[in-house]
Amino acid sequence: MLDRDKQLVVVSQLTEVIAKAAGDDGLLQRTWVMLTEAEAEADGWGLWGRAHNNDELADVARAQIAELQAKAAQA
Repeated sequence: MLDRDKQLVVVSQLTEVIAKAAGDDGLLQRTWVMLTEAEAEADGWGLWGRAHNNDELADVARAQIAELQAKAAQA
């Protein structure tokens, strides 16, 4: 579980990413973030028709980030 300090950082960073992606600084004041967490041992996340635990989901996210970074480097 995220402690309060980590929750504050996550919400701040997500809000900034959303506003930047939309090109709308007004979203910094209008974005609501709902924090929910799935237990690491549980298959709490559904992705591509399969249940994933937190470790599996993190692996998928890392792979996608690496793929996006590789594409950006080629551009």
